Amino acid sequence: MDPGMQDTPQENQDKHSPEHEPVPDPSPADGSEKGEKQNWDDRVAERVTPVWRRIKVPLLVCILVILFFVAYLFDRIFINIYPGEAGVLWKRFDDGVEQRVYGGGLHIINPFNIMHKYEVRVQQLETRFTVLSKNGLIIRIRASVRFMPNRKTLYHLHEFVGPDYIERVVIPETQAVIRRVLGEYEPEDIYATQGNIIQNIVLMALSELQQRHIILDDLLIKEILLPDNVAESIEIKLQEEQKFLAYQYILEREKKEIERKQLESAGIKIFQQTINQGLTPEYLKYQGIRATLELAKSNNSKLVVIGNGGDGLPLILNTPSDALSAPVNPQMNGLQMNLPNNPSIPMSTDSIQSSAIANTAASNVNQDKNPIPPESPEPIPEEITRHKHTDAAKQLKEDELNGSLANQEQLQRKFKITF
Repeated sequence: MDPGMQDTPQENQDKHSPEHEPVPDPSPADGSEKGEKQNWDDRVAERVTPVWRRIKVPLLVCILVILFFVAYLFDRIFINIYPGEAGVLWKRFDDGVEQRVYGGGLHIINPFNIMHKYEVRVQQLETRFTVLSKNGLIIRIRASVRFMPNRKTLYHLHEFVGPDYIERVVIPETQAVIRRVLGEYEPEDIYATQGNIIQNIVLMALSELQQRHIILDDLLIKEILLPDNVAESIEIKLQEEQKFLAYQYILEREKKEIERKQLESAGIKIFQQTINQGLTPEYLKYQGIRATLELAKSNNSKLVVIGNGGDGLPLILNTPSDALSAPVNPQMNGLQMNLPNNPSIPMSTDSIQSSAIANTAASNVNQDKNPIPPESPEPIPEEITRHKHTDAAKQLKEDELNGSLANQEQLQRKFKITF
């Protein structure tokens, strides 16, 4: 612009004076409102536009800087505390550790402050170390500790111990307590009183850790390893002690068995005395007659032996069916058997039964008032009788095949044996 064309300050003042302001044209009501609004917009634009032009660039720079810092410090401004965690806030421009425990959720803090997060769930730690027993023997221990920080006093734990409280407090205190307790016992006593030892260790460790704002859930001794020679000698000693206890138990059991047998024999004696009072000879004879009659009624084949005295009962033995069904020589059908004329030997089953009944009745009539019960003859084993019948039948068959029937007395004797 030409300097000669520039307006002087006086002219600029005259332009902005009320005299030089444009006079609005008279118009209807609608036209006047539109004109006023347009004039207002023009005035705002005239005043804001220069200001915006001056601050536009600095404002954009400031916004970008703020966004950059927000993005850079996002993790220090927006703090997420997840389930099973708790937070302790440290203020840079204040009193340091805030006496408050932050729970789970989203927390917005000053980026100059620091939020320390702690896991408040039950944690487990396994440790291995060596211990000296009372007599100086080295024992290897493997222990497991379950613990958690005290949520209510978490800020004290952070202030006096710090986030690495496991390495500073939990492990050293646990090992110190176990060494202190096991150092008072001999190696063989550790096996015998292991329950009391663990109880003492837990109580002492609970007291020590509670002073450090840590809650002890449990302390487990998983393994106690002694030197091989010591462990072997202890095992032998314990085995011998168990054998001694087993022998004591056997002696006590035998003593009880003696007492039991004494009581049993006394009971049997009383039982026999009671039974003998009712076992009269007449009652025994009556039971023998009933048994003989029941056996005589049976359809099975029998062998009857008569001749047990005048007052005795006949002896009836069962015989196998194969012996009685053995084949007989047809030539024997017409043979007259010269048996001794003994009326006491019946020749048929019916005669055997009638003879047994008659003999029993006669013995009941002629018995004395106090007869002595006859001894029962020893029964002939069934297997021996079967073999006799089978051998005799085989011999008869061989004689039939050979046609040798000269010796009738021998055949009669064999037939008598089979009968």
